[in-house]
Amino acid sequence: MKFVKLNEFNLNHGLASNHITKIVTDRYDHIWVGTQEGLNLFDGKEFRTFSNQSQSKHNIQGSLVQDLVMDTVRSLIWVQTAYASISAIDITSRTISKSIILDHKQKSFAEQWVRCIDVQGDVLWIGGLDALSAYHIPTDSFLRIEKIEKQLETTKYNISKILHDDYNRVWLFNEGNGIQLINDSRDTIIPINIQKLKEKQNVLFRDAIIVKNNIFVASTIGLIHLNIGESSSSTIKIIDSPDVLSDIEVRAIEPISNNQLLISTSQAIFMYHLITKKVTQLIDEKVKGNSISGIFEISSNPLDNLIWVGTQSGLSSFALTDKTFSPYPLLYIKNLKLSTLYSLLPTSKREVLVGSNNSLFSVDLITQNIDVLDTTNTNLLLFRDNSEDIVISNSNQISRLKRANATPNKYLIEEHPYNHGLKDDFFNSTINYNDSILILSSVLQKGLTVWNTRCNSFTTYHQDSIGSEVNGLRKINNLFKNRDKNVLILTDNSIVQFNPLNQTNRTYVIHNSKNSETLTNFMDITEVGSSYFIGSYGDGLIETDREFNIKRIHTTKDGLSNNCVYRIFNIENKKLLMTTNNGLSILDLKSKKIKTYYEGDGLHGNGFEQLCGYQKDNKIYVGGPGGFTIVNTDLLSDSSVAPILYPTGITINTHEGEIDSTHLEMSSFTIPNNAFKTTLKFVSPDYKNPDRMKYRYKIDELSKEWVELGNQNFVDLIGVNPGKYHFEVIATNSEGTDSKPLKMTLDFLPKWYQTTWFKLLLLLLVAGLVYWVQRYRMIQIKKQQTIRKEIANDLHDDIGSTLNSLKIFAHLAQSDKNNKSHIEQIEESISEATVGLRDMIWVLEDEQDSVYEIMERIKKFASPICMAHDIEFVGTVNATSEKPIPKKIKRNIFLVAKECINNSVKYAECSRIEVVLAYSKSKLQLTIEDNGKGFDCDEITKGKGLDSMEYRANQVEFNCDIQSRVGSGTITTMQGTIG
Repeated sequence: MKFVKLNEFNLNHGLASNHITKIVTDRYDHIWVGTQEGLNLFDGKEFRTFSNQSQSKHNIQGSLVQDLVMDTVRSLIWVQTAYASISAIDITSRTISKSIILDHKQKSFAEQWVRCIDVQGDVLWIGGLDALSAYHIPTDSFLRIEKIEKQLETTKYNISKILHDDYNRVWLFNEGNGIQLINDSRDTIIPINIQKLKEKQNVLFRDAIIVKNNIFVASTIGLIHLNIGESSSSTIKIIDSPDVLSDIEVRAIEPISNNQLLISTSQAIFMYHLITKKVTQLIDEKVKGNSISGIFEISSNPLDNLIWVGTQSGLSSFALTDKTFSPYPLLYIKNLKLSTLYSLLPTSKREVLVGSNNSLFSVDLITQNIDVLDTTNTNLLLFRDNSEDIVISNSNQISRLKRANATPNKYLIEEHPYNHGLKDDFFNSTINYNDSILILSSVLQKGLTVWNTRCNSFTTYHQDSIGSEVNGLRKINNLFKNRDKNVLILTDNSIVQFNPLNQTNRTYVIHNSKNSETLTNFMDITEVGSSYFIGSYGDGLIETDREFNIKRIHTTKDGLSNNCVYRIFNIENKKLLMTTNNGLSILDLKSKKIKTYYEGDGLHGNGFEQLCGYQKDNKIYVGGPGGFTIVNTDLLSDSSVAPILYPTGITINTHEGEIDSTHLEMSSFTIPNNAFKTTLKFVSPDYKNPDRMKYRYKIDELSKEWVELGNQNFVDLIGVNPGKYHFEVIATNSEGTDSKPLKMTLDFLPKWYQTTWFKLLLLLLVAGLVYWVQRYRMIQIKKQQTIRKEIANDLHDDIGSTLNSLKIFAHLAQSDKNNKSHIEQIEESISEATVGLRDMIWVLEDEQDSVYEIMERIKKFASPICMAHDIEFVGTVNATSEKPIPKKIKRNIFLVAKECINNSVKYAECSRIEVVLAYSKSKLQLTIEDNGKGFDCDEITKGKGLDSMEYRANQVEFNCDIQSRVGSGTITTMQGTIG
């Protein structure tokens, strides 16, 4: 028998169904699992389902998967489902690449019971109930096999399995007709004469494989073994199978080497050695004594040396290779619940004695049978004395074990003959100092007992002993004998160096120079070279020199599984194995790297007991709550295979929906501009310890620092700016070995407003706008300068002439005694200058630039004059635009209006003057009409007034038109467009 530990998967883990039909492994070491409800792909992290309910690229047009075949040439996996089409899945993109719906007779596969497929080069063979087709993959067409069909059609046939050999022949396993061979010309069927098949009726074929020149067939009458020879002309021989595999239903076969097969029957699974003919039954170590039954499919995965098996209860995996860790879970023994194991003592390669909190028992390591020896005591310490007797220190006394004479495989417990010297004490550790001295430490704070087995004398050393006083020696945690033949006694507060021969002792207190703290709670110690390594409860692993000066402290920050270190085992001065409060840790003394191991790595559990451990030859026995584990130190590898990391998909979320892309060899990807979240998925297949695979990533353009993901195998990117990014991710397995970096280039496309052309256009627009604003500003400045120049000219012409007149009138007033008229002229000139100055100020005010303000200004000018001459004045505004009037136009309209009104008042002899300002869109029109005497436009001689009006209209590119007839008044119109 061989015990294996099953890792089980079912619906709760993501399987489409617990009924497993087929299992294959692709070149990426991913597992494809056929079930009754579809196809599953398992990458060690999660299951993906292909079924008739999946979206089109994952839809396999059926539910019950009957066969799976890997096509390594084309990187395809062919999927055959019951009463449905045959699909080909690209294993790189994980999408359906081809579907075969009709056979060579144009009959739908959905109407046939197709049971099996096989890929022979470029040909896909398809077989079933009265069905056989040869599909040529490159040309997407069927080969002509009429001769074969005619030979088959002589009887009803039902092909359940198809194989091809190295001689270009095809083997048909035809239920009801036996095993048949199609020759390399594909024109003849050769029946294989097997007497056993002739004697039995309705033989069913479950599975068949080819190993070297041998075909092994699983059938309802047992294992059938055919030797097909070394050429196509060789005689086919029938080889007898072992009795245990004969006359029993064999369901599945899988080669695990050139000389070994795994074979499952309805009741068990066996390992069959082809050369020695040895058959070994595999037993589930979780259920002692129970075989592994109900297996319908077996597949091996070379990545982790795992065997995958399928039943009607789910998918399971186990390892067959020699294990570094051999766990022995011991929760219950004959209805006795065990809480903690305290002591372990191997008595042979096959047997281990175990002391627990409430019992003493022996364990057969091969059969895992347990023999309970005692259920009345707490058995804290098991050891061999100098006479090689097995000694037990329990809560009652010191006892020894003796083999029973009548039943040598049984033990008898008897009181130790020297129990009187050790009574009333309870011991936790011991040292065989030499051939006559045995040293024991007390749990009951009674110190150290030195037992001279030659003269049977006992000496106790304690801090309160008289004549054998040792300072600080009360509660002892452990003992260790160094190469100087001194005994190191570990207590809570110190380490005492003691020599039992000369009875000298020295006490060491260990101080941490970095923080001046005193280290305490010392659990175990070992020496390597010039260093001591001390296990501490709470401070980790302490490395000191021979005088106990600290060199280094190893903690969880350095990779230690837990800072509570119990036992330390020296492995050839190269490694230290430590039990802790949470898992095992192994320190490589050369590299100083620490590897950690837990229940998922093959331990019985994660917890260990303070003193529960034993080292013998190449085995270390460690235990605690729930059982114990045997560590094979020869299999503790210094190197670890680097994990392989694959990209498993990119999911892009947009407002329109989700885009899911998969390609295991992608190195770059373009992200569309409507994505608001991008999820990058990756995985490193680890079927033994998937939860301990750790990932970290970085994106150089965002940060040079690595981001730790823990066990999370995806990264969400949100709000990433457009551009190219270099994504890099690394996987680290349970042994601390890194994968090669997986690198991808991600190109995030910009939205239309983030594109270069849009930015250039925007830049040009801004530049044009700036230019236009600047140009407009310059035009306005020029206009202002023109207005100022014109105002300056007006000031010079108007105010200047007025001031000059004032000077003349003032001079005349001084020289002429009758100066009243001159003073009146001076007053009139000052009034005119004041009005002119106010008009110029009004022109320059921005808030006065509307047509209404112009009309108000005209009214202020015209109303007093008209009133003085008894003339009715009417001013009207018709405006649909509120656009400001440029100052130049504003000024010239006002001056034209003044000139025209003045002319009407002075010369027209009118009784009414009407001024209308019309402003619509960009057209402005000034109309001034009087009812005076008028004049003949053809006879009138233009003076400065009329010329001035035309000049001012032309200055602003307006038209000035004067219409008048004698006796009919005058209409003056000034109109133009405001740009």
